Amino acid sequence: MGFWIRAVCTKSVGPLAAIDLAEALASCDFAIWAEVQGLGGAEGTAAEELLRFEYPKHRTQELGLLRYRADDQFIRFDRFTGDAARKEADEMLERLDESSPDGIRAALTNCIETVGFELKASDVSGMGFNIALAAAMVIAVAGEGLVQTDSNGDTWFDPETGDELQHGA
Repeated sequence: MGFWIRAVCTKSVGPLAAIDLAEALASCDFAIWAEVQGLGGAEGTAAEELLRFEYPKHRTQELGLLRYRADDQFIRFDRFTGDAARKEADEMLERLDESSPDGIRAALTNCIETVGFELKASDVSGMGFNIALAAAMVIAVAGEGLVQTDSNGDTWFDPETGDELQHGA
């Protein structure tokens, strides 16, 4: 089972242009992210230089790959719209409890699009977590939504502020 980071959008973000995502992350400080993760700043710089978003030739923009390592490893991301997004949002709604903030319920109830990044253990403990989280934040801002992280699905962020939405608040 992978670790997921999802942008839950109440407005369509349109085509997910790989160049737009890469440009949006260009202002991020990858060296600081690496140091926060307990990695060397050089690893952050290398990830920044290698960062690219790809769409396999045989696919549409519903599936993409985020690459940030020199090896063949990647983070897969999926985009769901229409009924598929609605189904995913309904499943997330079912997992909420009564202490979940109303903003989360509203975003899920009004969800029309989701973009999920599937991380492997090496991504979570390395640079992949911060890169995928930043990409999801960019998407959620454009889609006027929220970002959900972790394998249990109970950690939510406001992408405008970067603040975690607290349960019971």
